Amino acid sequence: MDLYLTLTFPDLPEADDVSDDLVKFMELRYPSEQITSVIEVAKASCEEAASWKQPDITEMIKRSLRKDISTVGPMLQLMGKQVEDMKSFPPPPMKRRSIHNWIAKKTNDAIRIETEFLEWRKDMLGRISKA
Repeated sequence: MDLYLTLTFPDLPEADDVSDDLVKFMELRYPSEQITSVIEVAKASCEEAASWKQPDITEMIKRSLRKDISTVGPMLQLMGKQVEDMKSFPPPPMKRRSIHNWIAKKTNDAIRIETEFLEWRKDMLGRISKA
């Protein structure tokens, strides 16, 4: 967080280069594909377990989905607020650099991915509750 804020100083020597290098580093190490892969494995596992139609397992899945839904919804609202705040950050005369744009983009991506997963959870809960 300190580096994020420090890189907003407009007269910081070589700050644009540091920011660009930081973005390159983060692009190589941010686990976007792994996160998506884990979500797909979780969905498949849940679908498989639900297909067994074992009442105790189905109830466990329902409880887990309800807990996730009640937790993720507010988290997404908070993340959405952060994205809105990022649009006007930093205030003049401070400077916005590539790392600020990268973090905003990744936050938007995370919101999209988590929203899709949240909708899947709601759908899954509805399907197994009807069964």
